[in-house]
Amino acid sequence: MASVAIAGVSYFQPAHDAIEVLTRFKGAVEQADPFRGGVLRPEESSRARWEAGGAALAGLGLVLHHDRIAAELGMQFWEVDVHFRSEPQVDLGKLELKSWILPVGPVGVGASWGLMTNLMPQVVPVVAPDLAMINGNGDVAWGSDLCPGELPAFFAPWTYIGPARLTDDRRQALTALPDCRSEALGEGWLVQAVDDLYQRASPTFVRALAAIPSWKTIKYRQSRPPGARAKPR
Repeated sequence: MASVAIAGVSYFQPAHDAIEVLTRFKGAVEQADPFRGGVLRPEESSRARWEAGGAALAGLGLVLHHDRIAAELGMQFWEVDVHFRSEPQVDLGKLELKSWILPVGPVGVGASWGLMTNLMPQVVPVVAPDLAMINGNGDVAWGSDLCPGELPAFFAPWTYIGPARLTDDRRQALTALPDCRSEALGEGWLVQAVDDLYQRASPTFVRALAAIPSWKTIKYRQSRPPGARAKPR
């Protein structure tokens, strides 16, 4: 059975219109650079709804395929599904990308991580979320982890902070984080703690993250694939 290897989620708080977000996402994917020589496009059963646009996009469960690359890597199955979901009780909208693979192992997990970390930096400036994360097994933030205008209660292995959640002091604190990739992405800021999900974030990075003044002590949360042995950064 296929499992979710990697999830990439963009957050909108207050919630944005689903059609607007999915339309911007559609444009970003169409312009995205190829991944491993292949473009990411909807499979046939999703294509008509994808191309129709308008209200049909609001409930779209889009399926994006990389069949050729999956075959080259010896994977039985690899697809990315895309949904827009809402948590109205906290005025939150989420654009979710989930990479499903079979079998679950280093090859598929590595390919999924590579796809997400290649695609998200191209999508984020276009869809303009105020937060985005990539983590394993769908382990990303929920409404209880977020407060409008604040940093999230935890960082994932790949975390984008939009301009609405940044101040000059926060930019300086994020810039100073050790043992990670920390840099501007569009009008926001990107922090990537590991090169892949088989790597472990450094204790120095985790302590520095927790020391940033925030509404909650900021934790670091990383899901590793089943059976993986974490390697130090």
